[in-house]
Amino acid sequence: ESTLTNYLHEPEINALVYSFQDVTEREENILRIKKSERIYHSMAQSIPESAVILFDHDHRFLMASGPVLELMGYDLSVMEGALAKDILPADRYAIMAPLYNQVLAGEQFKMELELRGFSLILHFVPFFDDHNQVEYAMLLAIDVSNLKNALHKVQVLNAELEERVKERTQNLEIANKELESFSYSVSHDLRGPLRAINGYAEILVEDYRSKLGDDGKVYLDNIMYYSGKMGQLIDDLLDFSRIGKKTISVSEVDMERLCWQVWESMPLAQRERVDIEIEELPNWYGDKNLLSYVIGNLLSNAIKYSSKKEHPKVVISTKTTENGLAISIKDNGVGFDMKYYNKLFGVFNRLHSDEEFEGTGVGLAIVQRIVLRHQGKVWAYSEPGKGAEFFFTIAVPGPQTIVTNVQEYAKSSGNTAG
Repeated sequence: ESTLTNYLHEPEINALVYSFQDVTEREENILRIKKSERIYHSMAQSIPESAVILFDHDHRFLMASGPVLELMGYDLSVMEGALAKDILPADRYAIMAPLYNQVLAGEQFKMELELRGFSLILHFVPFFDDHNQVEYAMLLAIDVSNLKNALHKVQVLNAELEERVKERTQNLEIANKELESFSYSVSHDLRGPLRAINGYAEILVEDYRSKLGDDGKVYLDNIMYYSGKMGQLIDDLLDFSRIGKKTISVSEVDMERLCWQVWESMPLAQRERVDIEIEELPNWYGDKNLLSYVIGNLLSNAIKYSSKKEHPKVVISTKTTENGLAISIKDNGVGFDMKYYNKLFGVFNRLHSDEEFEGTGVGLAIVQRIVLRHQGKVWAYSEPGKGAEFFFTIAVPGPQTIVTNVQEYAKSSGNTAG
């Protein structure tokens, strides 16, 4: 850059003086800033709901671009080249000036700010020259008002949903308690008349059986049989209603030992006909008496439904399943069709007739309720004529010393679900 100074009018000098200054660095800096402006202008236009501002140490806007500035009412053509204090209201400039100074001191940071009804995320970035001095700074502003509004709506909806779920859960708990009370009351009230029927039937058997004809004896036997069946059904219903009210007494349970105890408590006539195999089982935490019922019911069913096989067999083992480490009770009996699976654990639902196999249709419903109260799951797989396999898990927490980790136990036992 050259400068010409005219000294011809001064007699003592009488000359034209040319001075030269190397402005290469300054021009390069200007070109670099101009190039940066084009880049950041494109960035501001391409990012929805954003703005990019470049400013120098005088707080002069070197560039201002982006839809957010226009939405906030700023005139971009006026902003560029103007001082921030001349564009921003005094109270707003009082907020922004310290932030400008902070980034121009070389600090990069971001913050959230509510401004003119907008929720903004502000990114402040300093730019350094070749001498590692801050030459100018950039402010990237992103409007997140719509995002915050949407988030607020989601939070409101979640709160409403939680309240609805809470209300419906309370209603369901009330309904369940009423149903349990009703079942208990009805079952309990039925016992009185049933005892009377049984009592009179026993009198007939003891005092008048010899006076009855063959048909009368058959009818009397039927009364005794069906009143006994009714008594068992009432007992099962009472058990079903009690399970929902019973307090779970949690202790460490040796499941392998429990299975053997349940097996040995069964009638000898049943045990003599069945080949039983109980593999190594883990210790679990739960209510021993309730878990004994689960094992007893599933084992009794396995024996009952395999009783017509020439060589009935039952295997109790552990298997790693998608629901975790499960105890499996498998038989080689008559099995069932999986299309009726949804009826399997319902009260009074039976997949076989009384003529085929006796039962009340309540046992598996009780099993499911016990398992659910242990935060577990119970399920089954079967094919007609190929036996059935029942699984159950429990998730009652216990000390880390007890084998409850699925992967660890599976690794040590080598069992996999079949």
